[in-house]
Amino acid sequence: MLIEKLNQYTEEQIVNLKNDDNQLKLLIEECPNVDKLKLLTDAVVNETTEVTLVIASDNNNLVAFSDFECISNNVKVIESYNYGQTLKSIEGISMFENLRKLVIDALYDDKLCIDELPLLSKLEELCMDFYPITKYQYPALNRLNGLKHLKIKGLDSNLMSYLPNLRYLHCTGMKTGAELDRNMPNLQRIYLFRSPKLSNIEFISGLKKLEVLSLNGLSNISEIPNLDKLVNLTRIQLLNMKRLMTMPKLNKSIKSIDLTQNIPLFDPEVLRDITPDNYPQLESLRINLGNDKDSNEVLERFKGICRTSRWH
Repeated sequence: MLIEKLNQYTEEQIVNLKNDDNQLKLLIEECPNVDKLKLLTDAVVNETTEVTLVIASDNNNLVAFSDFECISNNVKVIESYNYGQTLKSIEGISMFENLRKLVIDALYDDKLCIDELPLLSKLEELCMDFYPITKYQYPALNRLNGLKHLKIKGLDSNLMSYLPNLRYLHCTGMKTGAELDRNMPNLQRIYLFRSPKLSNIEFISGLKKLEVLSLNGLSNISEIPNLDKLVNLTRIQLLNMKRLMTMPKLNKSIKSIDLTQNIPLFDPEVLRDITPDNYPQLESLRINLGNDKDSNEVLERFKGICRTSRWH
């Protein structure tokens, strides 16, 4: 159930609303009328209703979290989109004790205080990737022990502590990944984008539970460690790796290989080990070596065996 422009609803319209799926998404584009919000809560919210707050006003600084106190126990997701004014504070967010997911997007203070986030014991997913994380934010981030999904920018793993429950990491502009395998030992999916400062990714071979690996735009990486010991790895994607010279060894259970964008130093000889004998469970192979001849030479090895394509 989506509610937009709640302030324009009449009391009669609110009372007559029906929430058949027990889900409520509130799009907040102005300071809410608290009385109408309370009326809405009485009309369509029960103990098990899951509420998503999407805050997207011209100035989200004017929308106080305290306005949502009547519905705070039901709020599972907060998305703050700041396209007008820079968001200066998330003070009061700790009142949402059952919050599972927080998205803070676009314009926010690059030193935004996130010290309240560790008080959200059920928080599992955090997305804050418009600006690089700063040294002021690491202490709070390191206390998010229940976090499972992290989307962030400019991560420096040297400043990270142990996050045992993290399963998914999406990072743009990673500064260093040293010790990442120790600090995030249970990662299952890792997506790294546009990270020219990375010159070594040996840490990947230590991520024993890794299932999906996507590297895109790691322009200073010339070698990826062999990954054949990562027995859970089923999908690998390497894109825009202009200095990469070698293809890592993979386990025999790999199901998807995607090498479709701008890996200029790859040729059929570099990919000589990509064969049906080495990868008997491969289901999808995407190869684009910049020309039909070289690409097809590799793809032909799997003709009639699995899905093949030159395109991403």
